[in-house]
Amino acid sequence: MKTTSNTTRLPVYLLMALALIPWLLYLNTLHFEPVLDDRQYVLMNPLLASGWSFLFPFNFSEFSRSFMTLDISSDFPLNFILRPVTYMTWFINRLIHGQDTAGYRLVNIFLHMMNAIMLWKILRSLLDDESRRTLILTWFIAVLFAVHPMNVESVTYIAQRSETLVTLFGLLAMWYHLQSTTHPNTTGTMPSLVFTLLAMLSKESAVVLPLVLLLINRLWANCDWKLAIKRVRWHLLLTPVLPLLLLATSWAQSSELNLTKTLNITNIGTDPMPWAHYLMSQIYGWLHYLRFLILPVGQSFDHDFPLITTATDERLVGAILFLLLLCGAVWHAANQATGKRGATLKLGVIWFFVFLLPSSSFIPLPDLFAEHRCYFSSIGFFFSVGALLTIVPGKASEGRQELAPSFMATLTALGLAVATIARNDVMRTKASLWADAFAKGSDSSRVWKGLGIAAHEAGDFKLALERFTRATEKSPRDFEAWANVAGLQLHLKRAQDAISTLEKAEAAIGLTAPIAHLRAVAFLRVGRNDEAIQLWQMILSNYPSHRHANLCLGEIYMQLGRPRDSLDCIERASRSGALSKHHQTIRAKAEEKLGLAAR
Repeated sequence: MKTTSNTTRLPVYLLMALALIPWLLYLNTLHFEPVLDDRQYVLMNPLLASGWSFLFPFNFSEFSRSFMTLDISSDFPLNFILRPVTYMTWFINRLIHGQDTAGYRLVNIFLHMMNAIMLWKILRSLLDDESRRTLILTWFIAVLFAVHPMNVESVTYIAQRSETLVTLFGLLAMWYHLQSTTHPNTTGTMPSLVFTLLAMLSKESAVVLPLVLLLINRLWANCDWKLAIKRVRWHLLLTPVLPLLLLATSWAQSSELNLTKTLNITNIGTDPMPWAHYLMSQIYGWLHYLRFLILPVGQSFDHDFPLITTATDERLVGAILFLLLLCGAVWHAANQATGKRGATLKLGVIWFFVFLLPSSSFIPLPDLFAEHRCYFSSIGFFFSVGALLTIVPGKASEGRQELAPSFMATLTALGLAVATIARNDVMRTKASLWADAFAKGSDSSRVWKGLGIAAHEAGDFKLALERFTRATEKSPRDFEAWANVAGLQLHLKRAQDAISTLEKAEAAIGLTAPIAHLRAVAFLRVGRNDEAIQLWQMILSNYPSHRHANLCLGEIYMQLGRPRDSLDCIERASRSGALSKHHQTIRAKAEEKLGLAAR
């Protein structure tokens, strides 16, 4: 009876240990400073200032173009529209925790914990093996996922919550679908549909989830295509949701229905990459994602990944050959396996590549390679590893024969845990993050901008200016780099230098609204008021709701004795957000003067 009791309790003990591991690894990150775009997209995002933004379906066009009014990137409303579930979790965090990052990271750790638990639960179900050996082996696989350093960006980096969230909803959708497949009398279909939709509205990578569920029925449940399609027909009907949202947002922002523009909608601020070049680079990237999962050495936030432009590039050819050989070997092993092991092995391979496709195929994104993109797809890698290990013969289910693999798995988990702790320490501050990327060989504009921001926040303006200038040299078409240089020059009361900088920016990029606004500010500082006014008027002729142009003109018009024009500008600016006390005073003075004039 004692042995039976211990056997019964073992899964509970393993579950408790698995749930504890993520907290042990990540609790020390709670009070790390916000890094990368945590502030812009989460903590200070104007679209999260109130719950009204979540009513965007009722004013879709206006919301899609809100970036013009708020003077933010067009990527902000696009992200919000495509990922409202993720943004809702951030909104709730902001209501409860404000600017304290600890609350946000507690949620991220919880999501990562749940993903590890669901991976273990689903892998056991896929292998359809209740033996003690498989129980422990699959638990170790879930532990390896929980402690893997490739997951640090998705857990510690607040703005990447979409990765952990889409993974949890995707796994829940899969779990309930498996239940409805293996137990037809259960009510798993509706929960699976709900979680599929929640996954899709958490991140775009879930757009291929119905395809994976279809392949589960074909490969794992051994259905014919007709029955497999029938079982996931309602899931397949959800597939167009994200493409239609993307197309609608692109149309609302550009006022034209253009497929090329839609596919390049996130390629902002840089020259759009040809889709073929991006695809070839991603195939090379797939190999690197696998490499980092097997051997996570040399991790960096900015890999300065190469753009492959020819089909004969030896890196591309080598990657294709290696991946084909690897997949062929795995497929052969799967065909030799008995029971559900072979199907699980095949499913894991398909999962890994299919869930990489939305971000790493032919739709160009600004970054060629990003570690967090591998979070959801890595579930397939761990499915395959778990299936492979169960294929290895094990004559006894308990005793000394278990000690060697358990010992090796423990050592591997400890090594990965140490690497995760070290990787987390890199994410502690902006300065440590970008210094690490630079030390590992990245010389990109983004790294220099990051180093410049860290120097600026440390009060070393001279060093910051040098680093921002270096960023413009590395990427002359990077507007943010020019804006950082000009903004810092204005802060240092070097307006004439800022004018020169912005002339160079205009020559490289063209006269965009942000450049025109900064030039107008610089002109005002050197007494060229008429030119400043002309630039702001030009901005408003194209973007009537431009917040900063309206605020600046509202102030100048008041100084020029034009209260009606001043009030009009201030009122337009107030529609995009609360006014500062200074601008509230200007509005009050304008209203007072207009009231006296009326009398």
